[in-house]
Amino acid sequence: MTHHHDTPQHHHHGHESGGGLSLEEKLERLLTHWIDHNGDHANTYRDWAAQAETHDLAQVGALLLKAADLTEEISRQFEAARQALPSA
Repeated sequence: MTHHHDTPQHHHHGHESGGGLSLEEKLERLLTHWIDHNGDHANTYRDWAAQAETHDLAQVGALLLKAADLTEEISRQFEAARQALPSA
């Protein structure tokens, strides 16, 4: 199982370019992207946790589930930031 980052935003971390977008618009787009991207990662961590647990790697599975939970907490913070934008 592999995970590829197809979006140009992920490969190019100089997110400053935005072609005429306001800072608020850029942040809204970035936060939305990061929330979606984190969701994908959290799902992947949960999938691998389940596989680990079925192969008698309970501690690894538990740690991966914790990582998924932490990733989802980060997304909640991103969502709070998005809601705090003036345009929200």
